[in-house]
Formats: sequence, C-alpha cells, structure tokens
Amino acid sequence: MRRVLAWGLVRAARRAGDAHARGCKFPPRCVAHFSQTLNPEGPVSPGWDSRTLSTSRLMLPDDANPNGNVHGGTTLKMIAQAGYVVACRHANSNAVPKDANDPTIPVIPMMAHLDEVHFEQPVHVGELVQLYATLGFTSRHTIEVDVVMEAENLVTRRRRRTNTARVTYVGATPTLGLTSQNKVRAAEVPQLVPRNEKEQALFEAGQARYEARKAELRSRRENSSSFSVPVDDGTRVSLAKLMLPGDCVSGNFVQAGVLMKLMDNAAACAAVKHCMMGCVTAKIDALNFEHSVLVGDLVHFHASPVFASNKSLEIAVSVEVERIRLTSKDQRLQISRGAFTFVALDPNTRRSMPVPPVVPQTPLQEQAWERAKARYEARKKASVPRS
Repeated sequence: MRRVLAWGLVRAARRAGDAHARGCKFPPRCVAHFSQTLNPEGPVSPGWDSRTLSTSRLMLPDDANPNGNVHGGTTLKMIAQAGYVVACRHANSNAVPKDANDPTIPVIPMMAHLDEVHFEQPVHVGELVQLYATLGFTSRHTIEVDVVMEAENLVTRRRRRTNTARVTYVGATPTLGLTSQNKVRAAEVPQLVPRNEKEQALFEAGQARYEARKAELRSRRENSSSFSVPVDDGTRVSLAKLMLPGDCVSGNFVQAGVLMKLMDNAAACAAVKHCMMGCVTAKIDALNFEHSVLVGDLVHFHASPVFASNKSLEIAVSVEVERIRLTSKDQRLQISRGAFTFVALDPNTRRSMPVPPVVPQTPLQEQAWERAKARYEARKKASVPRS
C-alpha cells in the first residue's frame, strides 16, 4: 500500500512539472521542489534556493476539527515545520559534515516567537495545502522566516491564501546542555548576507522588528503580571501531556508546532464550553516561547475565556513545563502565554453566531477583561480602512 501511495505522489509530481511546462500556472518554486524530491543527487533547476522552501500536503480526515474543517492547530504545526526546514538549513550552512565520521555538531532551531496570525479563510479536508517559506533576517542567535500558506481545491483548481506568518527561531546545540535554571543554551547562527535590494529591505525590516521584540520582552519581564489566566469559574480548561520522541523533529527538542496545536486544543475546549456550540480559531496574538521543552517533560496547558464581543471570544492560554526527570518537586517554568480569538458557528448555516458575554467575577478576571477589551478595540480601530 505504501508503495502504491508513493508511486502516486511521484506521478502527481511529474504531472505538475509537465503542466508547468505547458504553461499552467504552477509556482516555479513548486516545480523546483518536486524536481529536488525526484532527484536526490541534487536540484536540477538552477533557480533552486536553500533560503526558500515550497512544500505541499493533502488534507485528510485526520486533520479535521469537530466542525469538519482543518484544525487550526494543524495549520500552526505545518507553518512551524516549514519555517523549521529553512531555519535548519541556514543554521547548519557553515557546518556541513564531510562524511559519516565527521563529528560536526548540528545546530537545531527552536521557535522563540510567532507574530500575530490571522486565519483568513478556512481549509477543508480534501484540499491541497501549499506552504512557501523564505529566510528574511538573522541576528547572532536568531533566524526569522516568513511563511505563506495557500489551499487549492483539486476539483475546481481554485487556489486561495489562507494564512501568513512570521516565525523566529533560536539556534540550540544539544551538547551545550542546560543552564542552572534548566534553560537550553543558545548557539550562534551564520549571518545572512542580502544578495539584492529586495533582500536588503527585508533584512532591515527584520532588524527593526528584532529590536522592537527585545524592548517588548524587557517590558514584559518587568511587568510579568500584565497577562495571566484567570482563576477557574467553570469554563477553564487544563490539559497535561508527557512529551515523547514522536513530538520532536531532531534530538530531544519538542516541536513548537506540537505545543501550539495543544494550546489551540485547550483554547477551543474553553471556547466551546463557554459558547455551547462549535467554535473555530479566527486569530492568534503574537506568541513567545521563553523556554525549551524536552522529551520526558510534562507540559501543562491552561485556557480560560477573558472577553467576548458580539461575535468573537478571546481565550487566554498559559503553558508551563515541569522537568519531572530532573526534580521531584512541583517546579514549573512558564514557557508561553497567548490570546486566541474564536468565533462561534451555527451548525446548519456555518455562519458566525452571537457569543455569550464574559462576566468577570474577581479583580483578576476584571483586569484580564479590561486588557482583552483594549486589544479588541485596538484591532477594530486598525481594521477600519483609511479614507
């Protein structure tokens, strides 16, 4: 069965290349990617670029949420993996092993930051998802990658953009070990050299974002109480998962995509409990991953509604890691926290429905409600078209 499926993929790739040669509108990078797959000895296209990636995947029922569309967490996981490939290539571009006995130490990119993500359009089971990832900026320890996601209806051939994301990775080397605070030590990465004016502009924009993120992180550390998950009021959801080798890409480092999918799961559960109907992810605020997660760690996810407008609901999500193999005490490190926005869907018409209000009961809930309302008003103001 696997051989049949593999041969089917090969034939599809060849047809894609033939179609492009006949003038069909397939992205050239897509054809280059198929050529790379069919010719492991090296790329046949002179336009192949290690700073970019084009990859595709067919959406199957395993990828669906309870509403029948592709799970938002699956989307986040695919984005993280596409960015990882580009970041990993660049992080190890100066350390290619000469042979199997070369003791070259690999650098593994770990996600440190995800910019705000909008779910512009739903992705459906049976559609072909295409992801394009491009390297944009590097600092001493970080790599920034832009990712665009498109979905294609294979029957109508209609293609549409569904997501755009910007992901920042930090280089890490397993042999550097952990600090006294159980943090993974960062490794230096090769510096990106722009090759033309367009790449220079992207690099400078990335550098400005990098400096802004550093200032924001300093501010958040000084005011660590600016974001928190309210106490349980009956709709809070808590999940816990032991990280296993299947959750990793390389080494003992857990994929950030796995964590984001679990964050989305917890947030969706809290949204459904609050609305008492099916909900889908509409937006995710920027996420920071302050600590790494390793195989054998126990990760806790907490999600609770904090604010509701007429047709949207914001869920606060907090993630903590417990290194149960290193200590028997219940010592947890907060690794990420974020705000997930959901909309409720009518089960028959699939249209958005009014959302029940969130009524704060404690001072902590009141503070979280006010901050979420301010974010909502800022988004509304930013979305109003200028005259």
